[in-house]
Amino acid sequence: SADIHGTIINDLTYQRRNEVLSALATSGNPLAAPQIKTSAFEITTGSVAFSPPFGDAVVGLLGGVPNGNLLLQALYNAAGVSNLKAFNALSPAAKSTALGKLLDDQLSQLAYTPIGLQDNNLIDAKLTRGGNVALFSFGWTRFDIAPTSQELKITTYGITPYTQKEMASNSNGIKGRQPQVVSELVVKPKK
Repeated sequence: SADIHGTIINDLTYQRRNEVLSALATSGNPLAAPQIKTSAFEITTGSVAFSPPFGDAVVGLLGGVPNGNLLLQALYNAAGVSNLKAFNALSPAAKSTALGKLLDDQLSQLAYTPIGLQDNNLIDAKLTRGGNVALFSFGWTRFDIAPTSQELKITTYGITPYTQKEMASNSNGIKGRQPQVVSELVVKPKK
């Protein structure tokens, strides 16, 4: 999937309808029903050149929504900075980690699992490079299956975002930029 314009690795869980209805009847809260783990996961990948990337879009939107300033402050706190200028001076990886923490806070309020692959013994996967989120770069993902071992290697590449005007003028050496690996996940097949 690439619809959110950012890279996120996450478990897929579900709830049973009867447990949701039971939780609703007993507590009035359908979110009290347990999330059931599966052997499925999701990789959402950033777009190659959709501007702005997910992270920049979220930061830009937070000032215009109710409680947006509280969420921006939570983002700055997660990053260890006090304002937008300091936040923007951070590396894309540091900004992604901070925004990932903010997203996890929102997910926990809905009783969903945090971002990343949880240790559930159903998926034999190891993050070998980078993190579970890359939200402040243009990106693309490559999927490779080793012929003998059948291991799946999921490598996500990223490049610092640029505008159409910067690309046309090749300002800041855009055309010479080299993509970097922002995330690499190796998944072993179950036997």
